[in-house]
Parts: sequence; structure tokens; C-alpha cells
Amino acid sequence: MGLLQVHTNNVPACKLYRHLGFEQIAAVIEWRLDRVKPVILTEGHVLRRRSYGEWRKEYELALVATSTEAQWLNPVCTDQFMVGLDQRFSKWLSDLFKGREERRLAVEEGGRFIATLTVQASHWRGHHGLELMVHPDYRGQLEELLVTKALSILADYPERAVVITHPADHQEAIEALKLHGFVEKRTLAQMRLALRGNT
Repeated sequence: MGLLQVHTNNVPACKLYRHLGFEQIAAVIEWRLDRVKPVILTEGHVLRRRSYGEWRKEYELALVATSTEAQWLNPVCTDQFMVGLDQRFSKWLSDLFKGREERRLAVEEGGRFIATLTVQASHWRGHHGLELMVHPDYRGQLEELLVTKALSILADYPERAVVITHPADHQEAIEALKLHGFVEKRTLAQMRLALRGNT
């Protein structure tokens, strides 16, 4: 099995890979908002702070929120979520020197995470960053809440662009981002080639 990633604006490369038999199995889109505007928070589910000690709940959410196709290239593994004390300290120190601050939130129901939001705010330079995940059973119910909460948090920080890279198949999140002025900047396609002898 051959796997690769290519930006869709690289038209010659995309044509070449398709000619060789590669097919697109997933994609992630980078979205950018140049200026945070005032928002009205969406009511409903409660967003609470999530700790690194709750990594298993986040891991289990990622397993179901990430498509099978996307996991061909980037498998979900525990190492992505199980962060040790030394790693936490190193990250805290790095963020301190870079003038960055991270807010980690989650929506919990029935003892499991059904959504997570990570806001990476920048005090000095660069852009703000967002990450969000929503359980497939709750898509269409939480995306607006997550986006408005993120923007309300960032309203208290210096005015900078906000960037999020998110799966293209999560249409409900895309609609929420567009609603608040995010603009698509580029798309990274994930492609697969079934080699002879493979099933």
C-alpha cells in the first residue's frame, strides 16, 4: 500500500499521482480568520476544563472522531495524548518563552468526552491556533458552541489571526467556521495507491 500527502493547489503533482493510480481517501483544510470579532456564546452543553490526566477519554474520542481513511496515514495512538510530567513542564516552559498560552476544554456526557476544544493563544507574535473534535453521534450539535467559545476566549488576547487545520469531511465544523468568517487557505489531500499483490 502506497500512501502520500499533497496540497491540492499543486495541480501538476495531483495530476501525476492520479495518473499513477493514487486515489484521495481523506483531506484536511487549513482555515484562517484574520480578525476576531465579538460573538454571542451558544447555550446548551457545558464546556469544562480538561486535564492531561484525562488523556484516555480524549484518546477514545479521537478513535471514533477520526475517519478510518485518515488513520491510514496518521494512526491514532496513545502517545499522542498520554503526556508525562516532564513533557508538560517542557511544554509549559516553551510556551512561556514564546508568549503562548493553552486552554484545554471538553464537553462530557455519561463519563466520556463527546467533544474537545484546544485554544492556543499568542501574546507576542505569530497566530492563535484552534483544535476541535466532536463525537460522530453529536455532530451538528456542538460545533457552533466550540467555535464561539474559542473566539470568546481569544477576544481577551492581542488581535492576531486564528488558524485551524481540520478534516474536510467534518462538514458541520466547516459550516461553523465559515459562519464566523474563517476562510479556506489550502487543502492537504491524503492519497492511497493499492499496490499489486495487496488486498
